[in-house]
Amino acid sequence: MRSRLPPVCKLAPAPAILVWQDVDKPAWELNPAAREWAPTRPWQTAEWLAIACSILAQARAGQAAGTDIERGVRWRAVEVDGAWLAY
Repeated sequence: MRSRLPPVCKLAPAPAILVWQDVDKPAWELNPAAREWAPTRPWQTAEWLAIACSILAQARAGQAAGTDIERGVRWRAVEVDGAWLAY
């Protein structure tokens, strides 16, 4: 699959996740910093899916920032080509 992440995000030292609605479920792509960030390193697909769902739901409700209390993550998001880039 071709990467949808903006090129600058691939090189960014800060964790970022690009989230979009696929046909029947949320899809996401992580930048290298998100994959290597110590708090998220042990996360499995279920944790990333929960974050992706949270970002999509809150962004669609007009919230450009959110918190996932269960996982201890706060984020801000901007719309990028039909997806939401959260950092």
